[in-house]
Amino acid sequence: MTTKGHIGITSLFKWNSILVVLMFLYSMPCARAQESHLILLEGKVVDYKTHAPIAYASIGITGKAMGTVSNELGEFELFVPANFIHDSLFISHLEYTTLHGTVSGLKSHPGTIYLKEAAITLHDILIKAKGVTSAQIIQQAKKNVKNNYPVREYRADAFFREIRKENDVYKSVLEAAVSIHDAGYHKPKSREKVYLHEVRTSKKYLNEFNTDFWNGSNLFRAVLSLNAPRHPDAQSDLFDEKTNYHLMEISQYLDKPVYILVSDTSKDNAWQRKIYVDIATYAIYRSDAVYLPNAHTWKPDQQDSVSARITFGESVQDYKMIGGRLYLSYIRHHVENVYFNTYTKAEIKK
Repeated sequence: MTTKGHIGITSLFKWNSILVVLMFLYSMPCARAQESHLILLEGKVVDYKTHAPIAYASIGITGKAMGTVSNELGEFELFVPANFIHDSLFISHLEYTTLHGTVSGLKSHPGTIYLKEAAITLHDILIKAKGVTSAQIIQQAKKNVKNNYPVREYRADAFFREIRKENDVYKSVLEAAVSIHDAGYHKPKSREKVYLHEVRTSKKYLNEFNTDFWNGSNLFRAVLSLNAPRHPDAQSDLFDEKTNYHLMEISQYLDKPVYILVSDTSKDNAWQRKIYVDIATYAIYRSDAVYLPNAHTWKPDQQDSVSARITFGESVQDYKMIGGRLYLSYIRHHVENVYFNTYTKAEIKK
């Protein structure tokens, strides 16, 4: 049984703030596993040569709609039903060779997991890539959304975390376990339905939206709208016709060759986006974006007395293959703003 939650919201707009939103999706789609007991899988994913931690590596059970990603330190935890103990699992990351193992093996020997850089044969790939422009790759990726992503209705369970800082002081946190009901990627104008299972917040929870958190506009829905294949006309500029890309290189993801495209920001201050596109299917496996401030081209809205300027931004969207379709697996959106008087340019602090 699921219930809808209601959370009071406080306005926040007059001082320096840092916003971090984390979302993990797992146990997709539709049916839940019937588990009477869970076992914990844990470890740390690092580079085989440098031993540097690998952030955002995907850890999943082969053929099952269950998985997680490593954090910035390469660490991960994954609870799975005990009856999965004899199943296979995989650990993958862009530009690394996918590591295959067993649930029982990781359970018996938790610890450091080493991934090796991928080595791919380029001859046939280069022949296919010859003459293909980045614009054609983007157009084909947009055209193939219905072939690569879910078009049937499904449910995804998610963990959501929102953290706020002001002037380097932590001010509030919200954590929630939710379910998302989605009609499918062939209905981009429809909105996902979000159901709240459990939530906890700090005493002085702060949110910039003034409507009911779970039924109206909120940061969770804002983060979901960054999923460009699902919402091509929303906040993301991934499919924006004005965004120019260039083909940076050909690499590998999940043991498959991918185009790596990088957006051109030479004429504007914007989010510089890097996307990884399957050469055969044009599916987008991952999208990374970094905000590049440009004081010469950025202009505040003169109608508002208080303006916000992004000083740092980072956004990650990662997808997981389940049953031949790519489902949203992970979103991280981190923004740092400075607020100031539009007319005097003086910074506004609490």
